[in-house]
Amino acid sequence: MLGKAEKVKEICDVEYFTNDDIEYIRAMDKDKLELVWDMIKYYVDDFKYGFGCHTCPFCIYCSIYHDGCIFKILCILCPYGKVHGVCDDDDSDFRKIINSKNFSHSMVTNEFYKGLIQEIENY
Repeated sequence: MLGKAEKVKEICDVEYFTNDDIEYIRAMDKDKLELVWDMIKYYVDDFKYGFGCHTCPFCIYCSIYHDGCIFKILCILCPYGKVHGVCDDDDSDFRKIINSKNFSHSMVTNEFYKGLIQEIENY
């Protein structure tokens, strides 16, 4: 997330990921977090590029932790949404990023994600 956050900050000047977000991830249930990591790797292999729920540990974690909830309820329960705004809301950090004139989904390719994954796994 830090690598993606740096790229987003460079492109859009939006604080996409903070120290509080890091602490929340560290506090996540370790078994579920391992599943989140596996799902992110799967989705990165499956998608060509993008910036959204399929590469967001918060979205994936909430969908696992609150299994059976409808999507919008998950967003309301999401700790990222509580800090940065629910992604679908016009004033959320996510919307600010994707609506930025400097942003394109193709800037965050699956090759970019694969590089981040390799960097994290080699850490």
